Amino acid sequence: AARIRDHLATRGDGRSGIGTTLSGSKIQIALIKAVLKNYFTEEAFAPLLDLARRLEKGIADVIIKHGVDWHVTRVGARVEFMCCPDRPKNGYEASKVIHRPIDEAVYHFLLNRGVVITPFHNMMLICPATTEQHVATLIRGLERCITELKS
Repeated sequence: AARIRDHLATRGDGRSGIGTTLSGSKIQIALIKAVLKNYFTEEAFAPLLDLARRLEKGIADVIIKHGVDWHVTRVGARVEFMCCPDRPKNGYEASKVIHRPIDEAVYHFLLNRGVVITPFHNMMLICPATTEQHVATLIRGLERCITELKS
C-alpha cells in the first residue's frame, strides 16, 4: 500500500485518463444528445426487447421441462438465469446462492458450443447484432446442457 501511495503522490493531477480536460466538453455533450435522440428510441429497442422476451420464455420453458430448481429474470434487454429456485432480493443473497460447479459447467458447456454468456452470473444482453438464431442456439444449448447434467 505504501508503494502505491508513494507512486500516486509523484503523479500530477488529472493524469488518470478519466475526468480530465475533455470530460463534459461541448463535443461530448453533443454526441450524447445525438445518441439519445437518434438511437435510444422505441423503434431501436423494440427488436431487442422482443428477442429478450423470446430468450426469457425459452429459458423458462427449458427450466420447466427439465424440472430444475432454477429461475430466469428479464429486465429490458437483459436476461439472467440462476441455478436456484428463488430470486435473490439483493447482491448479498445472490452471493449466497451461487452454485459455482453448476454455473461453471453450464458456462463451459455453452462456450464449447460457440455460445458465450457471462461466466459469473449467467447473464445475457441482447444487442442490435443479436439474431433469432443466436437466441435459438442458446436455448438449444442450455437444454442439451441440462439434459447432460441430469444424466
